Amino acid sequence: MTILYVVGRSLISKHTNPNNQGLVQAILTALGRVALLSGPLIGSSLFTHQKIWATILAGSQILGLILVILVFNKLKVNPSKA
Repeated sequence: MTILYVVGRSLISKHTNPNNQGLVQAILTALGRVALLSGPLIGSSLFTHQKIWATILAGSQILGLILVILVFNKLKVNPSKA
């Protein structure tokens, strides 16, 4: 997970205006902290409402995959050369 964090931050800083890099990194850090706090709360509710959450999580994974593909196409990232 750490390598993904570093690569993601470097890609973001590479494609961000140098004047706004601090703000963008701060927003990413804040969103990461919110995810760290809300993840266990949402995850623990999976045990009480399994069918509803299974559908929501499957949809979010499909959406995440689509977003990753769009970002790779936009940044023209070539995984074989990376």
